Amino acid sequence: MKYILKAFFQTSTASIVYLVMALLSNKVIATVVGPVGTGIYSSWANFVMAGVSVATCFGATAIVQGAASREIENKKEFLHTSFRIILISSMLVVLFLNILAVPITQVLLKEVTPQSVLATRFLSIHIVLQAFVTFFISLLTIEKKYWQMAIISILAGICNFSFSWLISTSMLAGKLNIASLYYIATYLGGFCTGLFFVYRNRLMHFFSFRLTGIKREYIKAFFRVAVINIYYVLLQQFYFLLILRKTIVYKEGLFELGVFSLVWNIQMSYVGIVLSSFSAYYLPTFANLRNIEEKKNFIDNMFFITTLIIVPVCIGLAVLKPFAISLMGSQEYFGGLNMMRWMIIGDFFKIAVWVLGTVAVASADFRNAIVLETVWYILFSISLFFYNRSVDTEVLGIGFMFAYILMFVANLIYVKSKIGYTLKTKLFYLFFGGVLLVSIASFITWNDHSVNWLKASICIGLSLVFVIIGVGKSKIWVLMKKENLLLLKEK
Repeated sequence: MKYILKAFFQTSTASIVYLVMALLSNKVIATVVGPVGTGIYSSWANFVMAGVSVATCFGATAIVQGAASREIENKKEFLHTSFRIILISSMLVVLFLNILAVPITQVLLKEVTPQSVLATRFLSIHIVLQAFVTFFISLLTIEKKYWQMAIISILAGICNFSFSWLISTSMLAGKLNIASLYYIATYLGGFCTGLFFVYRNRLMHFFSFRLTGIKREYIKAFFRVAVINIYYVLLQQFYFLLILRKTIVYKEGLFELGVFSLVWNIQMSYVGIVLSSFSAYYLPTFANLRNIEEKKNFIDNMFFITTLIIVPVCIGLAVLKPFAISLMGSQEYFGGLNMMRWMIIGDFFKIAVWVLGTVAVASADFRNAIVLETVWYILFSISLFFYNRSVDTEVLGIGFMFAYILMFVANLIYVKSKIGYTLKTKLFYLFFGGVLLVSIASFITWNDHSVNWLKASICIGLSLVFVIIGVGKSKIWVLMKKENLLLLKEK
């Protein structure tokens, strides 16, 4: 329990700072160029995320899990192979992106101009930089250098904000190629810092630029774990980039895409704090556990802590929705409130789905991991089907919520069949007590287009009381004290 909290506070500090910087960056872009500019920027961001996933062969998780599950003498060869795979893949992405720049621009922005095509080509530089940073962070994760990972995220966030004004003014002037160059610069801080920490920790020997001597057994080991991430990214990044966003652009234009993107970014930002703060510790630690009871206890601890954290976060956003949208954009984006109120409830279940769903990935149970992931996209696609016959993005929010509720049930069934795990009675009451509070907070502020500070204060206060009661009932501090005593005895 203590190490879970320690890892969380170290990485969450960076996540919060990065979130603040991202909020400020989005605010600048949303204010200067409006929803259309936000739509363009979000399309770039999603495309870069997809490109980085391809450039790393979807193997960030594979690197961490592969190194964590191997003997020390094998780790160097495995990481050498992983880096070479990333290097070759990055070169292919750059080639592919430059050859197909015109049709890619057509998909991203609908309109093709010489400047927009050049901007798309420039994105390949950003993708390569971020692919290298992904490898840096994987090495630091293996070495459990959480503070150094935090500093990388913080500096990346600061750079992102620093260039947001230049990006937005270039967009406003119609110079998308210049805006794309400034967008590349936003990741230089993270790249330079990551390279410095890798050098400082004497990890440079894991970099091998020779394209020969790659061992087949390590290639198989890499892709054995990466295959599930290939499927995840093909579904997630390309689904949202090529299907969902393209549907919105062609149906309602870049303005509505900008509104959707702002709401989606808010949702991804605060949920991302929790997921990124825990994922660096959760996956490799769970992968190393061999005893079934240890695994069950570890899931209990993760489920308990994430629930206590997400309840006040979801309730706070539920009652402060108009303020959050005004903070990141303006009243032009209030059309997204209808979608956002459903998504907040869905986000509460999303955290629980992540805790349970990681079991399949950490256990290398790829078949069931793929099945579980597919379930969500099938369910969400139903809402996209109805959106095509509707004029309101609220349908997407409803689909988002119900998809995660059903995913929660599916993952509960899976972990029970896999390791015999079931929610303990106290965790059951804690979780559904949180669901009830989040739903009540959403319901009483359902149609609000301005913040009612009295209702907001009461709801946030109740969420904090919920956390205090949860901590008291769990005797978390007693558990942490016992862990300290055990460590002293071992020493």
